[in-house]
Amino acid sequence: MVLTSKHDQHPAISRAPDTTDDDDIVRAELARRAEFDRRHRKAMSRLFLRPEPREEDQACQRQRIAAVAAEEITRRFEFDEKHPGIYKTAEERRQAFLVFHPGPLVDRLFGSSALKVADSGS
Repeated sequence: MVLTSKHDQHPAISRAPDTTDDDDIVRAELARRAEFDRRHRKAMSRLFLRPEPREEDQACQRQRIAAVAAEEITRRFEFDEKHPGIYKTAEERRQAFLVFHPGPLVDRLFGSSALKVADSGS
């Protein structure tokens, strides 16, 4: 039986009762992704809530976050290709990549009305 710890927070971590080496690999990858997602959300929150005073520093920070995210997306696509059963549903896959879209984070930090005000002001 596969036991999940309190740190296994990725939606696809729950697995079938029988474990195999592939399940262990998938579980380790999902745990790694959950940790990456946590750190990525934290970095994005800092970018929105505590921007650097100089525009050059802000641009550097944005580029660094984007570069790390691009590497992670590539890594996830490669892993998903090798282990197609990592997600049980298409929704789980969509949720796994949603962390890379700033919209949900902006909604959580500022509320959905912040985007509407920004769109109407442009």
